[in-house]
Amino acid sequence: MQDSSPILITGYGPFPGVEVNPSGQVVQLLSEDPDLLGVQRPVVFAQLPVSYRRTLPLLRELLAQQRPALTVCLGVDSSESQMTLEARAFNELAADSVDVDGQLPQTAEVIPGAQAEWSSRFDVDAAVTALSGEDREGGPLPVRRSDDAGRYLCNAALAVITQEAIERGEGATLFVHIPPLDKVDAPTVISVVAALCQHEEWWG
Repeated sequence: MQDSSPILITGYGPFPGVEVNPSGQVVQLLSEDPDLLGVQRPVVFAQLPVSYRRTLPLLRELLAQQRPALTVCLGVDSSESQMTLEARAFNELAADSVDVDGQLPQTAEVIPGAQAEWSSRFDVDAAVTALSGEDREGGPLPVRRSDDAGRYLCNAALAVITQEAIERGEGATLFVHIPPLDKVDAPTVISVVAALCQHEEWWG
């Protein structure tokens, strides 16, 4: 893929139970100072609403416009105390989880009629090993692998970006859940995101 192909980084806005979404906060900080990522490629930032009706069409539009070499979607998991790199997405939506619009999903599947699950187009294991290793220069970072991104819009985003990349035949895809910023601070989150963007050998 050409070096001019951009990196796309997205975060989410608020949703029921989370008035301020740290994933959106981190994306805002990065958009104000993209040099924090330390990459030569152009970077596109986007804030997504936690909306079944609005989010996935917006994401597909961004992918069609940008044709990114790497898409990293960030979301929050308030139960976590470290960052989780999601290795799989499932073609399922939680029937009982309302979105920011107060709506429930209209279908049981993220992509009706598509396959049951997708593997992230990213070498999650290599990234986790390198970033969490005790011998890492600067010390280990709080990251781990996850094989279950839930059944809410975070999982749906990983499903969509991965399916779209498969159809295009190009592009790496990753979803990263981050904890609240009082558990893992913004500079640490940014350090992890920067490493994910810098190490193209992990891009699958």
